[in-house]
Amino acid sequence: MSDSNLSIEKMVEMAMGFSMGSLFAKSMNDAYANSAARVNNDQLNQPPRFLHAIIDGKQQGPFSEGEVLALIQQGSITQDSYIWKPGMPEWKRASEVDQMKPSFNTQVPEPPKE
Repeated sequence: MSDSNLSIEKMVEMAMGFSMGSLFAKSMNDAYANSAARVNNDQLNQPPRFLHAIIDGKQQGPFSEGEVLALIQQGSITQDSYIWKPGMPEWKRASEVDQMKPSFNTQVPEPPKE
């Protein structure tokens, strides 16, 4: 075999290697992009969690509004529980947080009599 054949064969091998490497890199990038999109879509389908509460003497959260409502219904969060959310300078009792007030006013009045 001559030196020119050897170098042509080496160049072909290198070209095939680069081509395979490029295809492999593209498939890995596609797989990563698809999984990243799936994670982002899953996150978009979740309600935002931004409320924190003191429950049983421990800071817990963040919770979504629905999770806090469930905790209120369970009795884990009361009007006297401390709540904090971004934008509040300090912790406040749940009864003092405008967003929480309707959750404690759950007594349904008697319906009108006909």
